[in-house]
This record gives sequence, structure tokens and C-alpha cells, in this order.
Amino acid sequence: MKNIKKLLALMLALVMIFALVACDDKKSSDTEEEETVTEEKKDEDKEDAKTAEKEEEEEEEEDKKTEADSVDLEGEWLYSVDMSEAFGAAMGEIAEQIDLPDEKVMMNLSFEFEDDEFTLTVGVDKEDFEDYLDALVDVMLEYMYDMAESQGMSKDDFDAQFSAANGAGVEDYLEESMKAALEEAGDQLSQSKEGYYKVDTKKGRIYIAEDEDDLDDAEDYMEYELSGKKLTITKVISDGEEANPVGENLDILEFPWTFKKQ
Repeated sequence: MKNIKKLLALMLALVMIFALVACDDKKSSDTEEEETVTEEKKDEDKEDAKTAEKEEEEEEEEDKKTEADSVDLEGEWLYSVDMSEAFGAAMGEIAEQIDLPDEKVMMNLSFEFEDDEFTLTVGVDKEDFEDYLDALVDVMLEYMYDMAESQGMSKDDFDAQFSAANGAGVEDYLEESMKAALEEAGDQLSQSKEGYYKVDTKKGRIYIAEDEDDLDDAEDYMEYELSGKKLTITKVISDGEEANPVGENLDILEFPWTFKKQ
């Protein structure tokens, strides 16, 4: 049961990575000073040249803003990854002693961008998870019977002793444990996060805030690369530090994550 809870904790940790809410009230705000170009004629050619140069710089700055605002993230983006390898790693030493199930457990991360708002949904396919747990019962059952036989006990004798100690036979006990874990997971198998975002194409960042009023001063962001219908998240910065979604031996979850436009 504890190992199953570890699996769920992995998924919830992924949700928390994207809960990018700035906690520091001491945020720097960048202001732009607008130059007023007078229509009065200047006698000196030098002053005219300076004025023209400033106007050109302002136009270039405005073009950059327009470019940043026009990046096309609108719609749904999906990233899927097979979590079965990560689940095995989370089981620790026992995973090295058994043949883990071949069943895949697909986890889907979905970003939906609309106007300046986003919704992130992280979820594991429930049927995949059930199939994996069913297969895990068979694997664990074989492992426990093999251990019993290595100690000179028959399956029947081991099952009888196990039943006397736990109130159920080995197979029934494992099935009930997995069923209880799945019921306990409940809505945790799918989680959503909503907020606001803005894109800085020059820096390659997607800034995120929980409240719209905090967006202009947002310090937390995702570094991204956009190529056609592929959105790749290469890094997440939260509270000034690089967020790491993975623990030891969970390389499958490391960045980059490539989302595909749906």
C-alpha cells in the first residue's frame, strides 16, 4: 500500500511543479519611458537626426511587443509519458527481485491556452492503472509463493499461514490492497490547475501567475521552444530556483517535455 501511495505522490508532484505562484512581494517592475516627438521644426540638423533615431527605436520596440503577443499557443497541447518505469523505480528494492508488468500506464499532461488564461490537467488513465495493478498482483503473488517454496513451504501451507495472520489468502489480500489503493486515489488520478500566462518570445519564456494582477510582475516561468505543432518545455523556474520534477532513478520524467498541438 505504501508503494502505491508513492506512485500517486509522483503524479501529484508533477502538478505542484506547475503551481507557479510567486510568493515574493518584493518584485521589480520594469518601466518604459516614452519619448514625445515634437512636431516643431528644429533649426539644427543634429537635433532632427536624434529625433528620427528615437522614433525608429520606438517603432522597433513596438514591433518586438507585437511579435511577443502574437505567438500562437492558443488551443490544447498534450504530453504523454509511460509511467510504468517510474512506478517500478518507486517500488525500491523489491522491483529488482520481481519481473515488473509489461502493461503501460500512460500519464497525460494537457495545457489549454485561451486568450491570457491557461488550464493544466495532469492525469493517469484509470483503465491503464487498473490493468497495471491487476498485473502487479499476479507478479507479487508468484514472487511470494516462490519465496515460500524456497523456504520449504507449499503454496497451500503458505496461503493457510498467511490467511491466519491477515484474515485473507495471499491473492485475495493483494487484490483487496490494490482495490483499496485505487479507491483511495479517487480524484487524485486527475488534477487541474488554472491561471494566467504571458509569453516573452525574446527570452523564450512563458510566465505564469495564479492571479491576473500578478502576471506583469511574475518571476516564475517555463523556458520553451516552439516549432510548428510542438511545444517543448525545457526548464521550469519557481521561486528563483530550477524546479526538478523527478527523484532518484526517475530519468523518464526529466525535462524536456514535448507537447503536441491537438
